[in-house]
Amino acid sequence: MLELFLPRRCIHCGEPAKKGAETLSKYLCSNCLREYTTLEPPAVDELEDRTRRLSTLPFPTGVYAAYSFIPESVLQSIIHHFKYLDMPRLAKRMGNEVAVTFGQLANFVDVILPVPLHVTRYAERGYNQSAMLAKSLSKSLDKIYLKDAIKRTRPTPTQTGLTITEREENVRGAFKLTDRRIEQLKGKRLLIVDDVITTGATMASIGAELAKAEPKEVGFFALAAAQLGA
Repeated sequence: MLELFLPRRCIHCGEPAKKGAETLSKYLCSNCLREYTTLEPPAVDELEDRTRRLSTLPFPTGVYAAYSFIPESVLQSIIHHFKYLDMPRLAKRMGNEVAVTFGQLANFVDVILPVPLHVTRYAERGYNQSAMLAKSLSKSLDKIYLKDAIKRTRPTPTQTGLTITEREENVRGAFKLTDRRIEQLKGKRLLIVDDVITTGATMASIGAELAKAEPKEVGFFALAAAQLGA
C-alpha cells in the first residue's frame, strides 16, 4: 500500500520504476529497462587478452563476461547499487539474468565459486555481491556452489585507479585455498564468479592458488568486463 504513495524509483535515472513481469522491473523504469536490453558483451579480443594473462597457469582457462562495462550506463548503476547500496537481492536477480544467456556453461562446469571478500569488508557490507551472483548462477545451472573454498587472506585496497602492475601486486598472495576443499575440487571444472573483470590480476592470483587443487580447468566469469586500460 505504501508504494501507492511512495512508488519505487529507477536506480539509474530516478523515474518511477516499471511495474511488470520482467526480472528487473522492480529496479528500472521503462526507458532504462530498454537500455539494459541493448547492452552487449565485450569484444572477443578483449576477453582473449585477459585469457593470455592466465597462460602460465597449469590448466586450461577461459574468461567470460555477460556485458561490456560502460561508465555512466544503466549497468554501472546496477553494479553500484548491489555492491555498495545494500541491494543483495539485485545481485541475485542479475545472476538469474545472466544464467539465461550463459546456460551453455552448464555443459562445461562442475563447481561454481565466488571471488571472496575479506572478513573486514564482509562485516562492513554484510554480504558478498560476487557470492550472490555465483549462488544464483549455480542454482540456475544446477551446479555445486562452494562459497568457502577460497578465502581472502588480507584486506586489499580497491583496484580502481591502479596500474596493471599495481593491481597485480595488490592481490598477489591475497587468496588461500581452503585445505578441506582441495580434494573436492581436484579434477573438477571450476567457474570463478566476480562482478567486474578489469585487467585479470585477481583472476591470476586466484588461479595460482587453485593450482594446488589440480583442477581439470578453470573458467572466470563476471557480470561485466571493464574496458582495457580502465
